[in-house]
Amino acid sequence: MGMCGRSHGLSWVSVLVALALWALLAAWAWPAWQAWLARQRLERVATILQTDLALARSAALLRHRAVTLCPSVDRQRCTPTTDWSSGWLIFVDGNRDGRRQEDEAILRVQNEAARPHRLRFVATDGRYVLYLPNGRAYLASGAFQAGAWLICVHGHPDGERLVLNAVGRVRREWAPNACV
Repeated sequence: MGMCGRSHGLSWVSVLVALALWALLAAWAWPAWQAWLARQRLERVATILQTDLALARSAALLRHRAVTLCPSVDRQRCTPTTDWSSGWLIFVDGNRDGRRQEDEAILRVQNEAARPHRLRFVATDGRYVLYLPNGRAYLASGAFQAGAWLICVHGHPDGERLVLNAVGRVRREWAPNACV
């Protein structure tokens, strides 16, 4: 008698064993995957903000005019807060007051990068960054501006910090356990 009566293929036992092994592997890898995704989100927001800060500084240098970057909820006006999580504006600041007037040209609007993150600017006045035509960051009062943005992802203890120095340049640093 040949093999006519036997079925060829996988048995239920082998399918269940393979499924159980796959579930164990997925359960083991899930926390590492979530941490990797959180790190990628942090990197993305930090890169976008750092790029926009460089854009604002370059625009001030190239146009020989003051350029401001400020948090904005409505994409038209600066929001008087140190919370930049809703996005920001870059505009030519003709009167150098750190607030956008109707006649001041918007150079860029960024509102997608910040969500769903917590993004705060800790500085003497964290409501805006005003770049003068020489590329330096100053307050509307005339004092130089320096400070740092802390970028956090919900549910992840580590963050990333962007530090603005007195000459208007930005550096990045890892901020372990800063978002707890």
